[in-house]
Amino acid sequence: MGLRHAPRAAEPARARVAVTALVCALGMGPLVAVAVPAAAGTCTAMVGTVTFDGEARLGGSVRAIPQGWVVDPGPADFHYQWLVGGVVTQSSRNDRYSPSIADAGQTLALSVTAFSPSDASCVAAGGRVAVTSKVGLARFSTPVIVLAGTATASKTLTASLGTFGIVEPQSVTLRWLRDGVAIPKATGSTYTLTGADVGRLVSLRVTAKGDLFETLKVTSREVGPVQAGWFTSAAVKIKGKARVGAVLTAQASGKGVAKPTSFTYQWLRNGKKIKGAKGKTYEVKAKDVGKKLRVKATARRDGFVGKTATSKRTKKVGKIPLWVDPRCMSGGAVLCIHKNPKDSKVRYVVNGKVKAVFDARFGAVATPTREGVYQVYAKDRDCYSTLYDSHMPFAMFFSGGQAVHYSPDFAARGYNGASHGCVNIRDLNGVRKLFDKVKIGTKVVVYS
Repeated sequence: MGLRHAPRAAEPARARVAVTALVCALGMGPLVAVAVPAAAGTCTAMVGTVTFDGEARLGGSVRAIPQGWVVDPGPADFHYQWLVGGVVTQSSRNDRYSPSIADAGQTLALSVTAFSPSDASCVAAGGRVAVTSKVGLARFSTPVIVLAGTATASKTLTASLGTFGIVEPQSVTLRWLRDGVAIPKATGSTYTLTGADVGRLVSLRVTAKGDLFETLKVTSREVGPVQAGWFTSAAVKIKGKARVGAVLTAQASGKGVAKPTSFTYQWLRNGKKIKGAKGKTYEVKAKDVGKKLRVKATARRDGFVGKTATSKRTKKVGKIPLWVDPRCMSGGAVLCIHKNPKDSKVRYVVNGKVKAVFDARFGAVATPTREGVYQVYAKDRDCYSTLYDSHMPFAMFFSGGQAVHYSPDFAARGYNGASHGCVNIRDLNGVRKLFDKVKIGTKVVVYS
């Protein structure tokens, strides 16, 4: 309401009314306007309130909305005075103010005066109103984040970002989250789901920064729960012959949402697990004789449900031949020397297969051929022993002065004699070929 005042004798017929009042601050409800009486006359004035619309920040604008102001005769017209940091920056009839870069961090205030266009002396003058304690920084537009891909272990999610507004950020950082918690080292635009993500929700947090802009942090919608991967098929077969001393190899494969990255194995003897036989390979033992062997292979991958396949059974493992020593069947080339009088042979074995067989003669009781596992450490095509004054052509040394070599005496007399510890061979053409095949480092097994 307003009060009319009777004019004093010494004053003009329409006296000016000086009215001051508190006005609402931004974000607060309007305060009660106060009318102050003046001398009686024809002017009525009352200070109202001011509310604000918009944002007092860079890139934005704020608009003053006076309410409840009275000047009579009216209608009321308004004069606005904007102040930044207490300094007048704009004084006009403009009810809207757009902060500039220089205003950032400064206080913004406004004073309002209402007046009658038909009577300049009829004025309602308001006090200074605090619009904001600090002009805020500009804000980026919130980008739309789209995550494309299948929420399944081993699959890759790809992020695409919408615009941040007219001004692009100086830096944008990405961080993938698992149930809202940052995933270590997951900071790219793509992320491959792992076993740790199975059953969890995955999202992407985007952080944008720029000069004179508030830091923007926005998180995408969550994807998931992430499903475990699966294999559609698995298969395994055994490579190698099931005989004592031979090494069998499991050959496994699998298909599915993604290929297996590894396999676990379990070898079986007549359908029962062989204790400790969990490798890709298995060396056939004497206890396997008469039994059939199989292997189970389970396809594995991080975040996948394993799938198991079982191979076909091998044939029954045959009886052990007299000459067989498992050490001769361990793979690679081996000179297998059997001293048993019922055999007395040198066999050249490669990967468990006998490539050549030679009759052999060994040392006498006083000078026995040493038993054990050795390596060929030297070769001499035309060796001569000064100690025993005898030729040792095509000598392959494996233990001290003991060697496998051609013996003219063995060729002439047969087993009616003995060596001084060496392994004699009487097949000249055969030992010549053997000499060329055997390399330094070849394994030598001597047993009885």
